[in-house]
Amino acid sequence: MKKIIISLLICTSIISCCLSGCGNDVSQNAENSISTDYVSESNKIVDIKTIETPENGWTMESILNATYICGKQLCYPLRLSGLGDNFHIDDSEKTEISQKVNVELKHDEENICSVMYFQSDVVDGYQNAEICMLGFCEFYTDNPGSISINGITLGSSVSDVEEKIGSPDNDKSYYYTYKSSESDKLLLSFSFDANEKVNDIQLFLIK
Repeated sequence: MKKIIISLLICTSIISCCLSGCGNDVSQNAENSISTDYVSESNKIVDIKTIETPENGWTMESILNATYICGKQLCYPLRLSGLGDNFHIDDSEKTEISQKVNVELKHDEENICSVMYFQSDVVDGYQNAEICMLGFCEFYTDNPGSISINGITLGSSVSDVEEKIGSPDNDKSYYYTYKSSESDKLLLSFSFDANEKVNDIQLFLIK
């Protein structure tokens, strides 16, 4: 319970700022295979690819084209039904705040990340509701390597983030944010620990 409260506090403080206001084709630049550790539902090895940082900045579609959870490439709109049978929502410790609900995403029995929905979207359940945010925290997940955003995962260095995601839109050394080049809304954030390693990742899926 303590872990999900910490994660929720981080999520809520960030999403409050951005709420004011899929293609599976990978770019031709996506030639650099970085990992084949995860197995898809069909039990085939999945190539996790990276792409060059877009010259005009990231869009929701381009960042999702380079984002994988447990080897599953994401697409927009992101729904539990699109992730596969091994993923499920655990809402035994759900929290509700500001018309949003925060629950846990699990892959088999592993805690992967926190998931946020708008309460109005989950009246009929989680399966087909659109996910509006994913939060990965080293204090919460059972598998820090389950997330890959263009090769960046929990434990990646500041220099890795700058190389693979690009220069942040803010100037804080311990917290990097990236806005969508289409909507100018917050799209992605990374927090760093005292050793300049990623310890928290937030992915915002609000157009």
